[in-house]
Amino acid sequence: MPSYESTYIAKDTDIDNVIEIFGSLLHQLNYIMNNMDSQNVKRINTNSTSIKSADGATEIDGSQLIMYDANGKKRVVLGKNKSGAFEFSLYKPNGATKALELSSAGDAFFRGKIEASDISGGTINGAEITGGTINVDTDVSVGDNIYIGSEDDASGTKSIAFFDSGSTSALKKGLITATKDNTGLVTMTVTAGKIKLNTLSDIDAKILLGNYKVVTTNMQGYVIINDTEYTVHWR
Repeated sequence: MPSYESTYIAKDTDIDNVIEIFGSLLHQLNYIMNNMDSQNVKRINTNSTSIKSADGATEIDGSQLIMYDANGKKRVVLGKNKSGAFEFSLYKPNGATKALELSSAGDAFFRGKIEASDISGGTINGAEITGGTINVDTDVSVGDNIYIGSEDDASGTKSIAFFDSGSTSALKKGLITATKDNTGLVTMTVTAGKIKLNTLSDIDAKILLGNYKVVTTNMQGYVIINDTEYTVHWR
């Protein structure tokens, strides 16, 4: 960068020298203003200097980086907030509602749909997971009900498989299937190498024609229908 040595302007300096000195100074100022970089700007205090991109979409305010959309709505905030805490937030198009928050402890809060090919480890609280495949290495605890498919599903089969779900042999796994035909009738099938019914009391079942009771014994199995015993034949 050109150097400039300041010159004392005496009171009797003629007008031509004054014009030359100010012309040189203006030339230097123009060069500096058009070529500001790390060589001539060593430090900027963001608490007292407003820094914005030409389109106004990016702003550095104090300890925060703020980004706006084309409508001037705040969409991203990154850095230390006014309370002194770290903040990473994505805002919805209204510029007021947070869509994503990430804390310095690594906690993430989503207020929308999450789509991913793989979510591994950790805990997901208070959210709905739709679609995809969920692989769990330990137990799954469900508060109330498990729904497979919906009432509006067309005919087809839904299954719960135990152990090797890819096995082609029914003897290597347990399988519970529910098959709906084109009339809407659902047939439940339990497949396993051996089926044992262990209960603390009787097994009660109810269908449209009345109540039926299956009684388990260590002798020949039978079913009581309307107080009449029917021997169970296993196939």
